[in-house]
Amino acid sequence: MGVNNGSTLLEEEKKLEASTDRKRECSLCLPGWTPQGQKCFLFSQDRADWISSQYHCMALGGVMAIIRTEEEQEFLWEKTQSLSQGDSYWVGLRSSGADGGWQWSDGSLLEKGPQFWARDPDNAGESSVDLCGRLTPRVVYSRSWFTFRCSNKLRTICERRQASLT
Repeated sequence: MGVNNGSTLLEEEKKLEASTDRKRECSLCLPGWTPQGQKCFLFSQDRADWISSQYHCMALGGVMAIIRTEEEQEFLWEKTQSLSQGDSYWVGLRSSGADGGWQWSDGSLLEKGPQFWARDPDNAGESSVDLCGRLTPRVVYSRSWFTFRCSNKLRTICERRQASLT
């Protein structure tokens, strides 16, 4: 009987060791968000205008996607291509008025980083038309941004910083 208890305890100890040896998954992003670099991205399947999309992202603790590197652009394009059938997604770009300038959803100017326009956005002189930036994941669009009226309803990409473990 003592041997059986010893065997049982030994077996239980091995099971416990095996279970604690398994790698625990610790995500720096909330469920449903996808990590990339130091950011987490959420790819909404719902469609909304640009302003409503921005409020939605803010309610989730983020902003609309701000693309600072070619690596982020490529990641977002590939991810949206895998999630949709070519549907467009809002990114955090909005025309800042008749001067032809563009601003990110955090207020920073577009000039301070890479740009991936398919063609130069022609919003100068169109002050009555509110234009925003979209990403359309179709091969023929070669991973580029396009202008679109902000009142149109598209899917959206939100971003937030990854959680810190400290």
